[in-house]
Amino acid sequence: MLVAYPEKEHGSTAVFETSMVNPGERVCFILHIYKDTDPQDGIPVVFTVQVNNKMYLMFAVDGTVIFREGDLPINIGGTKSGHIFYQTIFSHGFSPAFKFESSLQEGLYLAFKDDGSLCLTKMEKDTVHEKCKMLFSKN
Repeated sequence: MLVAYPEKEHGSTAVFETSMVNPGERVCFILHIYKDTDPQDGIPVVFTVQVNNKMYLMFAVDGTVIFREGDLPINIGGTKSGHIFYQTIFSHGFSPAFKFESSLQEGLYLAFKDDGSLCLTKMEKDTVHEKCKMLFSKN
């Protein structure tokens, strides 16, 4: 079972805001960290996207990334789900960089296409693929 961790508001999240996609529209990506009662490789996370006042969960389904409107689950039964990703270090030479593996589809990682959109790509665990590198920075 995965449990939101820590249980404090904003204590288990990282927020990423984009510039406006359309006039009057504000998009906010949020990374939610969960505590795993059966530890796996990596940190279990769930991504949500907030567009104006609507919340969408990011899912890995059939090798693609999709978003469905819905609320963030407080507890997730089991360790495999379409919306759980495991955060690991991208490469030991890139300490602020991470990669995110689908819990449901082992070996598939979040990546960026050439147009900047999100996708899933097949990759071995110890492989370094630049399109899978996610950086967090403080402004």
